[in-house]
Amino acid sequence: MKRLACLLTAALALSPGPLRAFYHLDVAIDYHATNGWRFTLHDLNYGNLPLEENPVFVPWYSLFRIPNHPAYTNLLGSPDRFAWIIPETPAFGLPYLGFSAEGIASGTFANNELSVRLTRVVGPGHCSGYETDPFGNFIAWWNTRDGLDTNDTRRLATGSGTHRHLNWSFEQAGHYALHFQVEGRLRASPQTTARSEAVVLFDVEPPPAPRLQMFAPVGGVATVLTLASIPTLPCRIETTTDLRTWIPFTNFVPSSSTSSFSVTRDGAAFFRAAIQVP
Repeated sequence: MKRLACLLTAALALSPGPLRAFYHLDVAIDYHATNGWRFTLHDLNYGNLPLEENPVFVPWYSLFRIPNHPAYTNLLGSPDRFAWIIPETPAFGLPYLGFSAEGIASGTFANNELSVRLTRVVGPGHCSGYETDPFGNFIAWWNTRDGLDTNDTRRLATGSGTHRHLNWSFEQAGHYALHFQVEGRLRASPQTTARSEAVVLFDVEPPPAPRLQMFAPVGGVATVLTLASIPTLPCRIETTTDLRTWIPFTNFVPSSSTSSFSVTRDGAAFFRAAIQVP
């Protein structure tokens, strides 16, 4: 998905807007013998919210340039591309999202644990979930790049103080629905397995469109293009004379929020700009 905006009409929002300094979210898993399973999105500020009505918002400024190292590329994709990442540690203005089965009474499930397995993803790109150990190594919970199978399963302890946080990554902007199978072996009936599905929704925000302005001296042919965009995000400028066939003018990575180019207009030339992030 590429965000294109035509000359002089695209709006640029360089500020991420109002932020909560920190918000702690958990996919809360609960089970009772009488009522069965219950899944909610627990917000530390607002309590338990319906999981199916509250997508987790992943802002554009969570974009991360992927280093050329197998630990990253195996999970996130090609080096020097970008991924949206919400981290396993609190970060200003970003969701801090984990899993929690703290509400399940001790002794409900054998060994006081559940399994959480990602079985299906509906969305525009790949995604992964992983932890980082004290030595900086990645421990994958799931990774759609190598397919989804029983390896995309993690054990989750139940009871007080047992919730876990992890890194969540997304390849492209858009809407995602992650389908998890949650199951556990009931302690009261060792041969009985309780199983259900929880769907966690995400809205991954694209970066704001750039703004391109044109300045031409009266009576002259030289033109200055000024681009306002997000520093470090790769940009492309295209040109056309008929508003149908667009050809590349330049590709570059801006080092500041504004960049200028001098061009000579041949005929009635038009320009547009794009952020080169999927």
